[in-house]
Amino acid sequence: MIVSIRSQRYGMQKHLLKRSGYSRVMYLIEGDIDAHNNAQYARNACVHLQLNDGFTLLRTAGINDTLRTYKNLSKYVEELYSQFVGPAPPGSECVTMGALKSLLQSERTLTVQDMFKLQLQHIPGIGKQAAEAVVRNFPTPMRFWREAVLGPLGKRPETAETMHAAAKRLKTLPINQGLRTTVVGETKAKKILNCLLNVNFT
Repeated sequence: MIVSIRSQRYGMQKHLLKRSGYSRVMYLIEGDIDAHNNAQYARNACVHLQLNDGFTLLRTAGINDTLRTYKNLSKYVEELYSQFVGPAPPGSECVTMGALKSLLQSERTLTVQDMFKLQLQHIPGIGKQAAEAVVRNFPTPMRFWREAVLGPLGKRPETAETMHAAAKRLKTLPINQGLRTTVVGETKAKKILNCLLNVNFT
């Protein structure tokens, strides 16, 4: 948790969890935070998560305990929804482990930047050139979060002001089209933020 706070992943995690639409959100903390040098910092964050954000905290002693917790939660969900399970329509079966390994091996030549660009390209109405313009300035999702969304002042991601400022930064990114240069534009900028962060602009 402390590492996530320092790297600014913590803010993104909270933002995406809040936007997930689930009425009950859990945040897992692995290890003994009281043994850390910044224990009080982490304890304050835990109180804020529960009281202000309404999250349920799950604490585990280590990686083995975490895996056990995931296993128990998975079994509980499986039992909870077992009565709603029916025959799967043809072609909708889950991918096998062998097929997943083959897919991952074939994708190993792709970098994080390549995957981010593919993700952006598949947002309806964005296209290859706008996606390339975004990735050229923010090569990874984390760079996008820190520099495009939070901006130089590192503002809280939950505010409308922050999201409008992020859209303003994105819309002015230049797109090279041969002899002339255009920009991403406000419409595409808002579509990107809406798709990646579930932001609804009013």
